[in-house]
Amino acid sequence: MVVMKSQNENKIVLLGEPLLELTPISGQSYNMGVAGDVLNVAVVVSHLYGEAHLLAALGLDSGSDKILQFARDHDVNTEAVVIDHAHKAGMYFINNDALGERTFTYKRDNSAAKHFFGDSDQLLTALNKLEAVSHIYFSGITLALMTEASRTAFVAWLDNFRRSGGLVVFDNNYRPALWPSADAYLKACEWVLSRTDIFLPSLDDVMLSLGLVDKPAAMAWIVARDVPEVVVSDGVQPLTLMVNGTTELIDVIAANQVADTTGAGDGFNGGYLAARLSGASAQDAVKCGMQLAADVVGHKGAILPEEYWAKV
Repeated sequence: MVVMKSQNENKIVLLGEPLLELTPISGQSYNMGVAGDVLNVAVVVSHLYGEAHLLAALGLDSGSDKILQFARDHDVNTEAVVIDHAHKAGMYFINNDALGERTFTYKRDNSAAKHFFGDSDQLLTALNKLEAVSHIYFSGITLALMTEASRTAFVAWLDNFRRSGGLVVFDNNYRPALWPSADAYLKACEWVLSRTDIFLPSLDDVMLSLGLVDKPAAMAWIVARDVPEVVVSDGVQPLTLMVNGTTELIDVIAANQVADTTGAGDGFNGGYLAARLSGASAQDAVKCGMQLAADVVGHKGAILPEEYWAKV
């Protein structure tokens, strides 16, 4: 893979919740790692592009310290991370079946990030401190951490950000357990998609949120959102790239082995964004993203190990 580190003419800030990740070893024993959908993307962008800024909230607990150190070890910039003295880092447990598919159990309802993203004043204060930002990235999980009031404030901030020339990147990442209803999730998506410049949806998540079993109908919904640049993932089926009204199908790069599907979409998003930030075409960015996704599923956990990055 070609490393696409550039002169960093673009600055990307990624909004989301880093989490402690507990992966089963044997019986009731777990290995404690660090992940979270947006952090997963930030790590890839940092390694390939050379710079990624994380906007999140953590506590003063040992778990939060572990997350901060992990991010810094991967050269993710944590200057925008807010420290909450009253709350701790969230966590989740992974269980994998024989085919590598995973299920999650979360403990994040009282996390520092949940309180931060749900507080309009705290969120806007942190956003308004950002300087010289070209791209903002967040996911459906980020939106789920917000209250309706803080989402409204965030959307208003996005309007100002785009008027100043900034680009908005959104991954739909739908987790039903985080929302009171699919309608609430779709309403939030509609708010941000009308302000999105690059949309990176999973077709499965679109179908699940809309209650559809028909892929063409789900694709029609995506097209109707009228986002200038869209990459639709569909498992091992070809990706659909849509740029300014032009549609192209691109075959997926197959993984050599599947150990764990956790973080595959995040790996793709990170590779795609690193390439685009570096000035690559959307087509070349898709290939970079697919290679990252193929490599991620060959390893346990959502983030590739240090020895992988040492070879890149």
